[in-house]
Amino acid sequence: MREISQCICDFLTRLRTHPAIGDKAYFLPIVEVNGNEPYALSIVSTFAESPPYRNPFARAVYKSKVSSGIGVWTTRETKFSSVKTTLDVMLQGRIKFARGLKHVDNSR
Repeated sequence: MREISQCICDFLTRLRTHPAIGDKAYFLPIVEVNGNEPYALSIVSTFAESPPYRNPFARAVYKSKVSSGIGVWTTRETKFSSVKTTLDVMLQGRIKFARGLKHVDNSR
């Protein structure tokens, strides 16, 4: 788990250097919980190292299929809805592609 958290941290750090992101844009961790809350929480906690970030997944906002402060529980229905929403956004031209690619590798 430590290696995954480090990869996420490295990626977020590099992402912050992108001119379209900077240090003011909020990151939104969307983590699938599905029975492993400790693992999911450790992934979400990594986002605290690259503030600001928001985690809207709380029972006060969503009545079901969330672990408060951690992430979402996925089902066939929620996955289908996510794919449909993504397709809709793409067809509406609301996804923008940034210049310059950020990725995680073994260089430091």
